[in-house]
Amino acid sequence: MAAIASVEIPLGTWPALLPFVRQTCESSHVAHREVGIYILFTVLETIVEGFQEHLKSLFQLFGQLLIDPHSIEVRITTVRYLFAYLVFQRFEINLASEL
Repeated sequence: MAAIASVEIPLGTWPALLPFVRQTCESSHVAHREVGIYILFTVLETIVEGFQEHLKSLFQLFGQLLIDPHSIEVRITTVRYLFAYLVFQRFEINLASEL
């Protein structure tokens, strides 16, 4: 899914992906949230720059997922994404300062 999204999102040909995954992450079913955050993690890890305009709402979602009362898997995957995002941002900052 992440491989397909890495092609389709920058082209703007899969606009329904983010709303669908967000809805899955907000589901009342634990299994749906676990799958949703994992999909979001793999997609956003691959194409962070394609979601810059959605970061504020995504960070609000991550705030909810970090305190998921029923799934440690949701909390762990959310932390994994946030760590990957911070590493990406640090890489971007270092790259920009070298130019």
